[in-house]
This record gives sequence, structure tokens and C-alpha cells, in this order.
Amino acid sequence: MRTPNVSNSASPSRPPILLAVGLLVAFEVVSIGATLVLGRVSDLDGKARDLIVEALLAAGVVGLVAVLGWWRSTAFSTPIREWRNLRLLILPLALTLLPFLGGVRNVETSTIGLLVVGYALNSIAEDGMFRGVVPRVLRSRGLLVAVVLSSLLFGLAHFGNIVSRPDQSVAITAAQALGAFTQGVGLVAMRLAMDTIWPVMLVHFLGDLFGQVGGLPIVLSNVIESTVMLVFGIWVYRRYRDEMARSLLADDAVEPTGRAATSAPDRATRG
Repeated sequence: MRTPNVSNSASPSRPPILLAVGLLVAFEVVSIGATLVLGRVSDLDGKARDLIVEALLAAGVVGLVAVLGWWRSTAFSTPIREWRNLRLLILPLALTLLPFLGGVRNVETSTIGLLVVGYALNSIAEDGMFRGVVPRVLRSRGLLVAVVLSSLLFGLAHFGNIVSRPDQSVAITAAQALGAFTQGVGLVAMRLAMDTIWPVMLVHFLGDLFGQVGGLPIVLSNVIESTVMLVFGIWVYRRYRDEMARSLLADDAVEPTGRAATSAPDRATRG
């Protein structure tokens, strides 16, 4: 079966790749700007400051999806009955348990609470942007571009850690960015193959949280997870390419007859 063609839903005056890069820039401006402002006007410690920044990013992404009306095409509102290929969760969920091979760290209850809230907000912000909005923006460029470029932008977003974690070396930050890219390939492939973003957010959340409370060194755990997720993402792409393409084409409006309505940008590009 041939992969469905992805219709051109972007206005010629707004090239989708340029728009996707602009979204990354906006994401980083909010992240870095809020970090710097909070550092100047408050005495908050790093964890509390990061929590506020993550809340701002999550609110911004959800607000953007709401304004654009892209709930379905970003897979936030996919009806549960339409979720598919949930067996793909088995390997990623198993990978989230990898840190516990080194035991459990002694983490204070209050710290665990901050981690849970912070990583939940982080999953909403990052998955909403790089597994939801950005692939939606890039869909006119085809499935492969949407998968690879959204993952690449996700990796580049981690260079913001240079500001939020000034004591961390540039080499470590670059390694994190590379790991985020390879992990992102697997996550966005899952999102499109399952046609829902919520299980992907769960995997991302658990991976980050368990990495902090599990005893295995974080660097080792991240290297293994990112490598496996890259291979997994490539396999998902090859095995479920047609279903991924259909998910990428999901429409947000539905006419009374039950047919998916054509969005205004789509009509404009056809006209």
C-alpha cells in the first residue's frame, strides 16, 4: 500500500520548515527569558525556578493548540476508541524501568513531589510542541521530514540547558541534545503510529522521573534508552508508515455528515 500523500496545509507565505524553526525559537525565548528574569527578581532555588518555567511553557503550548483549534491534529483529543497499536508501548515502558537496575536513590518526599509536577509539566510542554504542534506544521513536507525535523528541533531545544544549568559543561549539554534527538525519533513515531499523544507523554514523564529516583547512573541510562528508542523509531516508521501518515493528516473539524472538513489553509492551497 502506498503512503497517503500529505496535502499542503501551509500558506506559501509561511514555509512550514521556517515556521517550525520559529516555534523552536519562541519556545527557547520563553524558556531562557523566564529563567533569566526569575534569576534576577527572585531568590528561588533551581528546582522552584524550573517548575515555574515549565508551567509557563506548558501553558503556552496548550494555549497555542487552543487558539489554533488543533486538538485533533495534534492528537490531544483523539477518542480513546480510535487509539491504535498500543502494544508499541511495551518496549518504551520497559525502558523507563532501566534506572532501577541500579537500585533506588534516597530522595526526599518533597523533592519527589517537585519532580512529579515538574516532569508532568515538562511532558505537556515538550511533547505538545515537538510531538504535536511541530509535526502538524510540517505535515505538508511529508512524513519523513515531519518525523526527523521535529526530533531534530527537540534535540536543539536542549541547548537551552546552557542557561538553566550554568554549571553543566557544553559537552554534556551537546550530548543531551543528541540523546533528545534520537529519543525524539522513537517518541514521535509512537505518537503517529498510535494516533494519540497521551501514552507518549506518559513514557516521557516516567523516563525522566525514574531517571532521577533510580540508582543507575543517569548518563548510562540515557545512552541506552536513546539508542534503543532511535532503533525502535526507525522500525516503527518502516512497519507502520501508512498509519503514521494518516495520523499526520488528521483533520480538526468534522462536518455534520461525518466527513472530515477541509481547513481554510487546505482550501486555499488547492484553489
